[in-house]
Amino acid sequence: MSIRAARETQAGKGFEFGNREWGEIMALSVISDGAGQRMSGEIFNRKCEAGNIRFGLEMRRQRGGDGGVAVHVLADVGGSTQSAYVEETEILAFDCFWDGPHYHYGPRNKNHRTNWDLTVVDDPLEWTFEQLESGKLPAMIERAGYPGVAADLDREQIAALLPTLKKRAFEMYEEGERLTGHKGLPLEVTPNLAAAE
Repeated sequence: MSIRAARETQAGKGFEFGNREWGEIMALSVISDGAGQRMSGEIFNRKCEAGNIRFGLEMRRQRGGDGGVAVHVLADVGGSTQSAYVEETEILAFDCFWDGPHYHYGPRNKNHRTNWDLTVVDDPLEWTFEQLESGKLPAMIERAGYPGVAADLDREQIAALLPTLKKRAFEMYEEGERLTGHKGLPLEVTPNLAAAE
C-alpha cells in the first residue's frame, strides 16, 4: 500500500470525528478542529475538553521507529482563559508504544517516567483506560505536581467522555496494526501533539 493510499485510508470513515456517536459527545465536550489552536495536522489526532482538563489522543511515530497510541492529559496551568495568554501544559502522558511503552507524571514539569513491565501489563492502552475509568486520575494528577487541577476535576464530564475516547483509542490501535503491523503506529514520523512550541 502506498503512503498516499494509507493517508486516504487514515482519513476515511474509521477516523471521522463528525459521526453521530462523537457528535453526541460534542454536546458534553468541545473538540478542537485545529482552527486557531495548536495541534497536529492529521485527522486522527484530536484534543477534547472535559471540564478543566483536555485529553489528547494521537497515533505517534518517533524518528527511531517506535510509537503507537499516545494519550495525553493537558490543563491550563498559567495565565487565564479570559486573557490572551493561556499556558496549556501536558500533565500526564501515556505512550502506549509497541517497543518501549511508558507513561509520564508531569512530562513538562518533573517528568517522572515509568516503563511498563510487559510481563505484568499485557496491554498498556487497556491499563491506561483502567486507571482513568477506576477513578485514579485525580491521584495521578496530584502525583504529577498539579493538586489544584486535581481538586477542580469534573468527574461526571470525564466519565461521560471516557467511553468514546476509549473507543477511538482502540480504533487507532487497530488502524496502526493494519498499516504497519504494530498497534497504533502510523506510517510516517509525527510530532508530539502536546509538545511545547
